[in-house]
Amino acid sequence: MSTAGSSRRSFLTTTAALAVALPLAGAAPAAARPRQTPTPPKVGEEFTWRLDAPGTGLRVRESDASVDLSGQVHLRVAEQDSADPWNLKLKVTDFRLTGQDRQGLGEIELRHDDSAKTPDSLLRSISQFPPTWEQTLFLAFTLRIENPPEKLDEPLVLTTKNPGKLLGRLNNFPPNGDAYKLENPVDLVLQDSGETIASIQKFPVKVGGL
Repeated sequence: MSTAGSSRRSFLTTTAALAVALPLAGAAPAAARPRQTPTPPKVGEEFTWRLDAPGTGLRVRESDASVDLSGQVHLRVAEQDSADPWNLKLKVTDFRLTGQDRQGLGEIELRHDDSAKTPDSLLRSISQFPPTWEQTLFLAFTLRIENPPEKLDEPLVLTTKNPGKLLGRLNNFPPNGDAYKLENPVDLVLQDSGETIASIQKFPVKVGGL
């Protein structure tokens, strides 16, 4: 092959390589879009969120049990700060969790007690970049135990001495499987006498999600 032919082929090969390489070199990786803060809900808006509380620690007299609970909570926006639309008060309108104790207590049910005087739950924005919220859930409920320990009526129905207080920090709203922490154990008493019979020592709740 002549020197001229070799040079021409080399030129064409180099040109083709540059045609491929230049667009690739100029392409920058797409930057991840920052998460946008959603529009605050309005007064009267309602939510239904899934609740999962695996390994809930329940003590009844001297007996301890660990129960996987699941259910839902229903809330309604009760108040909104006009100066800060993400400063909200939420009213729990319904709440139910159920699970089965394999150690003999049978079905365990937690159900919203609408007769109790319960503080409004709270939601507020604590950061815009990235969007972050803090929520406080107050839950007053009855606890029903299908097969309580001996010397207790069947089924046993108790009520919260004081509402349970759950604290959560959210990266999304509505929550999507976010973990909430029980601030203090929840004592459960006989409705007539007020005697403490049981307590929830551990309540690892996840809120929202599928």
